[in-house]
Amino acid sequence: MPNIKKLQKSFYLNQLSNSLKEQNSQTSPTLWQIPIDFVSPPSTNSLIHPLILKKESHFLQLDSSQNLPLKLNKNGTGFYLTSYSLEFLAQISLAIQNNILSELDTLNLLSDFISLNKAGQFEPGASAILDLIYSAKNSRNSHFWGLSGGFLANINHHLRQSKQQKLLEPYGRSLLIAPKDNLGLSFESSEIEADNTTSARFEVLSIGVMVQDPQTHAILLKTYDQNLDDFTRIHPEERILALYCAAKRGNKTDYELMQSLYRSNSEDISLRED
Repeated sequence: MPNIKKLQKSFYLNQLSNSLKEQNSQTSPTLWQIPIDFVSPPSTNSLIHPLILKKESHFLQLDSSQNLPLKLNKNGTGFYLTSYSLEFLAQISLAIQNNILSELDTLNLLSDFISLNKAGQFEPGASAILDLIYSAKNSRNSHFWGLSGGFLANINHHLRQSKQQKLLEPYGRSLLIAPKDNLGLSFESSEIEADNTTSARFEVLSIGVMVQDPQTHAILLKTYDQNLDDFTRIHPEERILALYCAAKRGNKTDYELMQSLYRSNSEDISLRED
């Protein structure tokens, strides 16, 4: 079954990227007033007030007691994108690891960085985004893992059949250790768990399939082999991954079975699409 959420995200990211490129090529005389809000560590000794950005630039003077990081656009409620210096990014990554930033703020950062990077306007580059994703590897949020998986798939696509592509696999396998423990590898309990957990597990296992994670492949192939007589017993989110792993296994028996499965399920559109 096509992942509609990923298709939607891809559509909106493409629209945003095109919009940014158009704006970059045209000079607009209009200056918008932008409400700027902040997120700062709870231990800060100086109060930072929200402001209205009325000019092209604004300088904010911080006293020596101000702790980093200082994250703009609290909870991602403002209609603007943000970027940061490498120094700030290092502090932000540390704050994410220490659970100082909320899930919404982490998701907002990741979304902004991916959008800017796609438009060629994120100076720190893709490596900074990979660092951010790794810092938030304990996340259980399906939207976070959906964005992360899409970004990694894009890198994997551009690096395919190159020596650098193999470097993505150890990163991905290390990245997935925590979420696999947090979310589990089985969909058996998905009937009684939150939808977000089921979706997050699917996104995480999708990354595992992409980076050739041995544990992920072993679990999915076991599920496939145990349900050869009736694939409809497999949870839909898991089934598409299990069928993909079997196809990648590439033996003649699997190939013939899948051909037969496709031909004999003309009425089950979801199974044919899988």
